[in-house]
Amino acid sequence: MSKKQTEEKIVICDSPSRRPYGAKLTLLLEEGTKFPIEGDCELLVSSNHLIRITPGAADENPNQQTWNIYVEGFATACEAERAGLRAALGFFWSAIQGRYSIRLKYHTPLPCMVYDRNKATGIRLSSSATLTVVTGIDNIINPLNQVLKNEGSLDPRLLIAIELFASARLETTERAKICWSRLILGTGGYSRYY
Repeated sequence: MSKKQTEEKIVICDSPSRRPYGAKLTLLLEEGTKFPIEGDCELLVSSNHLIRITPGAADENPNQQTWNIYVEGFATACEAERAGLRAALGFFWSAIQGRYSIRLKYHTPLPCMVYDRNKATGIRLSSSATLTVVTGIDNIINPLNQVLKNEGSLDPRLLIAIELFASARLETTERAKICWSRLILGTGGYSRYY
């Protein structure tokens, strides 16, 4: 991590009023997938903002881990929203490269929700989860860095396609799992829907 990035992250942590906005997204991991994350952690990514993972409550299945992802350190809500969308794409890409499935849990029509870090929410969640397969944290960080380094515009169709592919195995029926996988891989004609 460069000295400039370190200084920027210190500003984000020590002066929340200077960089008040963040984006939150919630991911459900495929049952049987495990990462060495014990409680809250910060990912050491190569961007000038913070990405934190906080384990969330397992709603339906106690063996399925939920992550609340916080992307923090933005002067405007628009910057936070763009970074939240890019982080979602990065996590989906890491799932595809790591051959595990994740699914977004939507709070808004977009994959992420923008919030002001200076306003108290009054809600606090805690939970625990048991997973079976241990995967190295590099399987998240490397693909996430690939996406975060790219400064180009983000095609919303690409985000939707990668999200559907990354979450296909978490569908409730085998028919839906196969349908989404075929659709995204091109055998189902993805382009005709856009």
